[in-house]
Amino acid sequence: MLHSAIISLIKIVTNFGNVRTIVSRKSVKTMSFLKRLRSEYTTFENNAMHEVQLQDFDESKAEFIVIIRPGGIYTGLEFRLSMKVDKEYPFKPPDVNFIEKAPVHQHVFTNGQICLNILYPENWNPVMNLQTTALAIVSMLSSKESQGNQQGNQHLSRDV
Repeated sequence: MLHSAIISLIKIVTNFGNVRTIVSRKSVKTMSFLKRLRSEYTTFENNAMHEVQLQDFDESKAEFIVIIRPGGIYTGLEFRLSMKVDKEYPFKPPDVNFIEKAPVHQHVFTNGQICLNILYPENWNPVMNLQTTALAIVSMLSSKESQGNQQGNQHLSRDV
């Protein structure tokens, strides 16, 4: 009887030890994610540029609001992007959408979603960051020579 009680106690201690290990791994992953978010924030702050400017950062939502100022036919206009990341970032691309008014462009859906190859998991590179992603969107818009959407755009959206 004493032997089975000791075995049960060992099992409880062992299981408790495993739970503690799992919790600490999650804590490390969460801390790493928060560190990456703060690093992204610092990148925006330390590398300020006219074309891409951080407007707001909500750490609790892992969301960055970025103002972009493309050139070309959009010179003089500003657009706002919502850039959200999850705990798999930077190994998974951010979710990027125009908020409020979206530019009229063949690769921008009327609901603000953006069709850009780097925003799809199979084309995303973890070396990229949110600022370089915003610059890619500025480049896409700046290279446009005339405004216009693809026909049927109002019915389309991309699945992420």
